[in-house]
Amino acid sequence: MLDQVTIPKTTTATMTTARDVTPTPAAATSKLPRVVYFVASHVCPEQVVRLVRACRSGAPHSRVLLHHDQNVSRLDPSQLAGIDNVDFLSQEIRIVRGWFSMTLMVMKSLRWLLDNRDFDWAVYLSGQDYPLRPLADIERFLGETQYDGFIDVKPVEERSWVIGPQRYLYQYYTLPKFKGWRRVRRWLKHRGEAARQSGQMPRLLIPREPLTRGFRVGVRPLHGGPFRDGFRCYMGSMFWTLNRKAIDSMVRYAEEHPALQRYYHRIQFAPNESFFPTILANDRSLSMCTDDNKRMVRWTKPQTSHPDTFTAADWEQVLATDAHFARKIDQRVDPELLDLLDRRIGVSA
Repeated sequence: MLDQVTIPKTTTATMTTARDVTPTPAAATSKLPRVVYFVASHVCPEQVVRLVRACRSGAPHSRVLLHHDQNVSRLDPSQLAGIDNVDFLSQEIRIVRGWFSMTLMVMKSLRWLLDNRDFDWAVYLSGQDYPLRPLADIERFLGETQYDGFIDVKPVEERSWVIGPQRYLYQYYTLPKFKGWRRVRRWLKHRGEAARQSGQMPRLLIPREPLTRGFRVGVRPLHGGPFRDGFRCYMGSMFWTLNRKAIDSMVRYAEEHPALQRYYHRIQFAPNESFFPTILANDRSLSMCTDDNKRMVRWTKPQTSHPDTFTAADWEQVLATDAHFARKIDQRVDPELLDLLDRRIGVSA
């Protein structure tokens, strides 16, 4: 059964008071596209508010769509007072990170956006992303590009076994524990590893994950499940920059293919890193840049599934990149980098 994530049809907060940054001259912004910065956050509300303010600096025609998981930390809408063009959407159930509830929240938020706001582009951000350059520069780039979107994805077969095929090409079932279940689990694990060593994809496998998750077995669907007839499985970063055409096509496809949603309910982990990338990369009506999502990310310990946290010590790298946003940044670790970025962007304290 699909997760039920309730998103109101009206905004919780639409702020219209004066902004606290120096306006960009009208002549410089009259031809810029209308961009929505879609922020999905769950921790550090103070930094989220700072990000919202940064995304409104020098971008008078654009807006922020904010979804904050109030079950993790509390962000009071009054904290957004003084920032205009902000739509604050909320959900009423707990979202479990790494599972399909997060993917469904994104889909429903984008449906709300398509139905309620006029826009040209949308940029998907976490609460620990931050712009690296003035927003007018980013929006000017989007207004001039011939692409429909910027993503960073590859076919799942080109990723490592653990984060690629094992995650997304199998359906996972938790079996009840019975007398001798550990012995059966070891036997299945041995059979699966032997098949892989011989160059085959086993029909059944025991995933590499903590035993605390129980007796989970991965089953490779017959005929590839949804991945057949030229429809390939992709994976990569969950964060993207897409124009309205791409978002409309992506959301409609997701809504019209509930079987694909059901499939991703049973993958091993992180559907957000494959569900939307797969839809976009298979859409031949779109012109997608598939190897650059305009994010500066550094992974020195990829086995942790968490990118490095940038600090002020990385300032020279920030100045050298052509990325639009960095992730991740944490003001609890180093607020100085945010201060430097605010001065570069033109956000006043």
